[in-house]
Amino acid sequence: MPDGADAGAQPEAVPPRFERELTASAAEWERMVGLVCPDARLVSMQGRAWIPVGAGGLSLRWRDLPPVALGAVRLPRLRVRFRFRAVPADRRTSFMQDFDRGTRRGGG
Repeated sequence: MPDGADAGAQPEAVPPRFERELTASAAEWERMVGLVCPDARLVSMQGRAWIPVGAGGLSLRWRDLPPVALGAVRLPRLRVRFRFRAVPADRRTSFMQDFDRGTRRGGG
């Protein structure tokens, strides 16, 4: 547990719309989304997906960003837009906790 973290603290509410920058290629991202959300409808060549969440859902859109360079290593990057539709705040939060755990990769 990080220093200063409260074990009983509630997770921060997930807003209905937000963006993230990820270190992954589009192919890696699509594979992760498909594994974590098998009922996701991916539109590979257009960089988008729809994931049913309860009575609503989550719209994902992504686009390539310039790679990040660490010496001779180049890492692909994406900007991903998350848009929940008709999903209550508590369900958004629990969904994103599961989604983040499922798409987390090893490292550091």
